[in-house]
Amino acid sequence: MNLATKSALAALVTIVVVAACVVSYEVGRTSKSSKISVSIVTRGVGNWGSNDVPVKTCVSTYGLHFKKRHAPKTLRTSSPTSKANELTFYTDAKHRLTPILGPAGWKCSASEGADGSSEISIYPPGVKNPEGIANGTEETMGIEETVYPVCRDCIAELVCPVFLNAEIQLGYNGQNCPSYLPSSESVRFLDGSNAESNFGTALLSDPAGSPGSVTLSGGDNPAVGALFYSSGAVASGGSIGCVLPSSFTKLCSAIVNDFVAKIAPQ
Repeated sequence: MNLATKSALAALVTIVVVAACVVSYEVGRTSKSSKISVSIVTRGVGNWGSNDVPVKTCVSTYGLHFKKRHAPKTLRTSSPTSKANELTFYTDAKHRLTPILGPAGWKCSASEGADGSSEISIYPPGVKNPEGIANGTEETMGIEETVYPVCRDCIAELVCPVFLNAEIQLGYNGQNCPSYLPSSESVRFLDGSNAESNFGTALLSDPAGSPGSVTLSGGDNPAVGALFYSSGAVASGGSIGCVLPSSFTKLCSAIVNDFVAKIAPQ
């Protein structure tokens, strides 16, 4: 076998290995549950740009009959990210909802109510859908997004107590939000807003074992997320939570930043 042939074969092997690469980790405490092996699929080869990401549709439910919209096969992230080859955009089956980022190769579900309220849940294969879990458990990992475009009661419950005056501003029950925030929770407001604002976006983080404002927080893994709020004539609110092992911090950052850039009001 000549040198050129050997070089070609070596390159081919490299491509195959990179294309099949997975990042595996275990879920759950060994003393309480069996270990579940899950993976994030990476795309090492192909015609992907630094921020071109494929779109996947999720099993979906709807409160009304909606017509299906056209959706592209790929979308671009809000800004270039070195993690693009580990990500996929997830959306509903009729392509009505703004797609959100999640780890490539995961399962998902989506729903849209009659009032436009929506939710997308992304979770690893072999793990129960975490949709609706108030706080994380030892096996919780996932991405969960919720958006309320009109339901003022829903918005108030979602954004309290990060936005302290939301219940008064929205006319929910005429009193301040509960003032409890875990001391371990980090909150950083964007767009000039603060805890007493009637609009804005906040970036949140809760360490492992500390249930807080981030959806799915409180389990064995840290949780990061974002929350947006507006009490205008057409009130709106939404959140995203990303719960992954701490070694995947950059992946969660890319997911949350894209949500803030594309879904949170600017």
